[in-house]
Amino acid sequence: MNCIRSLKHSVLLLAASAGLQMSAHGAGPLYQYSFGSGKGENTGSAKGGRLEIINSPRGGVTISASDAEGLLDLTAGQAYQKADPAGAAVGSVGDLGTVEGLTVAFWFKPTQERNSNARLVVLGGADAGEPNTVSVTISGSGRLNLYVNGADTTNLIDLGSEFEPDVWYFVAFTYDGTSPESTRSKLQQGATTDGNGKNGQLYIGTADGAVRDIPVKVGLTPPDYKDTRGPLVFTAGAKIWLGNRADLQRGFVGMIDNVEVFNEVLGQDQVDELRRTTIPR
Repeated sequence: MNCIRSLKHSVLLLAASAGLQMSAHGAGPLYQYSFGSGKGENTGSAKGGRLEIINSPRGGVTISASDAEGLLDLTAGQAYQKADPAGAAVGSVGDLGTVEGLTVAFWFKPTQERNSNARLVVLGGADAGEPNTVSVTISGSGRLNLYVNGADTTNLIDLGSEFEPDVWYFVAFTYDGTSPESTRSKLQQGATTDGNGKNGQLYIGTADGAVRDIPVKVGLTPPDYKDTRGPLVFTAGAKIWLGNRADLQRGFVGMIDNVEVFNEVLGQDQVDELRRTTIPR
């Protein structure tokens, strides 16, 4: 009888713990890739979404389970060369549907000093800059660029010094499609020219450092100030590309781990909890 009572108590504690974790992130991620099984299974709440590995002629993309949790390894055979495309991991995200709020979070570790114009995550279409697509890329100067629904933050925000090789970085980006922004706004060193607020937030952290937040105004960038606010519409054919874009011409050289996609806007405390609980080992 005591054993049964103890077992019931353990189950209740486990259920309570799961409930606390669920409440911290609302309904939880729709798409989640931690690579722990050595496969690209989606362990989020959406159906399907398993990743497929597309390799270059030289190979170089693997899902490794050699460490404690597994990761997406893009360190071998990758290159930024149009004549010799690099590899990628790709999966379906059609269950996202129409979303007014979005959070994308992931870890990445570059393994070379420069990885100009590489794609880290492309969500929705075939490449950054397309409508109904969200992506995070590394610019020519080695810094992060954000693209949302056809517009980007290129040259509008200073994300600090270039990323160091062999260091894990945590990145999360939120987009609020309900934000009532002006169509004549742009971001300049954290302040907008018309006094309106942000409609996005970029978070960057490391294993040892909490996330720092950078307000972002996306979809309202010069020269034409595209008004791309509002919901994002992910069709049934929408994809997530990790480490490259669809034509395989912008390969990232490094590692990616613990990718999560939420159809809600997470706050800074929630984002930092993601960082603390998903540190690659």
